[in-house]
Amino acid sequence: MERIVSCRKDGEMDILLTPQEAVDREVGLWPAAEHERLELIRQVYTEDAIVYGSKAIFRGWNQIAEWIHGYQESDSPVRVARISEIEVTSGWARFEWRAWVDSSGDSFEGAEVVHFAPDGRIDQLVVFYGLRLPPLG
Repeated sequence: MERIVSCRKDGEMDILLTPQEAVDREVGLWPAAEHERLELIRQVYTEDAIVYGSKAIFRGWNQIAEWIHGYQESDSPVRVARISEIEVTSGWARFEWRAWVDSSGDSFEGAEVVHFAPDGRIDQLVVFYGLRLPPLG
């Protein structure tokens, strides 16, 4: 896959990511320890990024961190995994995911659509709960 997404500078070196790597980092935010999560969010999302959730809109790094924290603060943290290929077109990507509640094993699925900013980080993310995507055709 062509490396069309670039991430923030890490010291002296630009980290170049494919859209798949950027999405996988976004999914990887969920199990991160709270003290690490904000830095990871800064690497994945632009400062003015917007997450459109089912019940609220989250703007910027701090609100995105609070959104994820809301799922992790209970006695039963949530794990998330990508369960489909990532389909990319014209700076947008879509994929399906599954989330599990650790203590009960309960799970739920959904889909996300993401838009990449010119620097490659995610600047918009739309979450759909319970949705399965038809193939692009």
